[in-house]
Amino acid sequence: GDDIDDLRPEDAADADDPGKEKAYQEEQYVEVQAADMTICCGPNALYSRKTFAKCWDVLVDISNPDKETKRLMELGIPFTLSEVSEAFFDAVTVALISHYLGVNALSAFVVTHLLVGLSET
Repeated sequence: GDDIDDLRPEDAADADDPGKEKAYQEEQYVEVQAADMTICCGPNALYSRKTFAKCWDVLVDISNPDKETKRLMELGIPFTLSEVSEAFFDAVTVALISHYLGVNALSAFVVTHLLVGLSET
């Protein structure tokens, strides 16, 4: 019974590390009530340097990707560009068909495109 060795947080290798406490502290932001916010004037203005600086810091924190995020972005960017260009070319096709061939041809194209698209998935 007394042979069992219980592990406690004090037994960890970094138990005496003075920086351990600071590693888990979150940033403290001052809560501002909506009634205190103004558009362009005052210390809590939405359009102020302090607000832009805070937003910029958050944006930089978000956009600092790790290795796996970079790999996902490298994979996702070509697919996204492909889909955007396909949507653009479809819009151009619809505009050209409607302009040169008329409404009946456009209706036939849209219905055919829709049925082919539904049958692909």
